[in-house]
Amino acid sequence: MEIFNNNLWATPIWSFNLQESDIDFNKVKFECYLIKDNDPIGDKYSNKGGYQSAVINSNKVNEINKLLVEIQKYSKVWFEGLGIRKEYNNFINEAWININKKGDYNAPHIHANTIFSGCVYIQYPKDSGKICFVNNHQAHYLASYTNANTTLNSVEYSHSLTEKEVIIFPSYLSHYVEANQSNEDRISIAFDYVAFLK
Repeated sequence: MEIFNNNLWATPIWSFNLQESDIDFNKVKFECYLIKDNDPIGDKYSNKGGYQSAVINSNKVNEINKLLVEIQKYSKVWFEGLGIRKEYNNFINEAWININKKGDYNAPHIHANTIFSGCVYIQYPKDSGKICFVNNHQAHYLASYTNANTTLNSVEYSHSLTEKEVIIFPSYLSHYVEANQSNEDRISIAFDYVAFLK
């Protein structure tokens, strides 16, 4: 007798590195601090102890805008990956800066009213914290019965990051970023995608 296993409802997470792009990440970093200098209060959403900017006007920060345009070029991969119909246009509708010092972190949250979310890591020192995704399915009841995490039973997934890495995920997926244990700032730009009929 043959037993079949249909792994249903997988949650995709895409990642890629912009190391080889022509983006000047030193300029991006400068613009991130410039945004903070011009609006030191920012907004308070998921950041705990760190700085989170208001939504960026990317027309006023040239290299950040260039970075977001570069990321947008690859969006076909995740839209086609989830079978989004071709009559939908997609674009990054908002982005913001996160600057986390030692001990700062991002609490668990989702991004409501968007289709995909992502983050690009501008400065990522060693020991500055992983991004963690929380299982939205009901795998939690298995936790006390299992002794090894697999893609079928894990409650969380921690992604080890690299500098200049972009990570994309469905906006409904709960996620958080661990506390920065480094003495240097962790700097990222987060963003959301929307889709509208053409």
